[in-house]
Amino acid sequence: MQKRTKKIIIFILLVVVIVAIIKIVPLVKRYLIRTVDKQVMADNTKTEEEFEATENSYKSEELEITIEKKEEGEGDDKITYFVADIKLKNPERLRRAFANDQIGTNIVEKMPSMFERNNAILAINGDYYSFRNNGIIIGNGEIYREVPERESLAMYKDGHMEIYDEKATSAQELLNKGVYNTLSFRTSISKKWNSAGSIY
Repeated sequence: MQKRTKKIIIFILLVVVIVAIIKIVPLVKRYLIRTVDKQVMADNTKTEEEFEATENSYKSEELEITIEKKEEGEGDDKITYFVADIKLKNPERLRRAFANDQIGTNIVEKMPSMFERNNAILAINGDYYSFRNNGIIIGNGEIYREVPERESLAMYKDGHMEIYDEKATSAQELLNKGVYNTLSFRTSISKKWNSAGSIY
């Protein structure tokens, strides 16, 4: 009887371990293991222009940036954030850069090195494209991923932006309509966080 009980316990433990492995392995692969689908050529051309700059502003003939520090709340509820007001004569100056110049999942790079490598004037974290393996990803007029999933933000060459449903269109249709960059995130997030990119 005791031997039979031990066998049952061992069998149950074995089943639990197998189920845990079946559940954990895909999660590890999805969220921890870096997968590179494509190498991207960084456009690190430095724009030569006359400009005036301070610690929190930049002004040239076709680009104006002002950064303002904001604070809300008090004590432990105090929030500090920065708002970048960007005015462009040429919307194509708002360019997208990718961590390590790679498209894939779980690819990370610290913002200062991306800033330096791309000769940016201002760099802001964008849409966590590498945390997911879906979404329509268009960067600087090129299609990098087309797995429609959610509502996202399209930035057009004429400077306007629109929230759109990825499942109701295609990346090529977006390019044909003049989309230059997309940020793939849900609208609830897009309402909370400002759109982002790098200015060259």
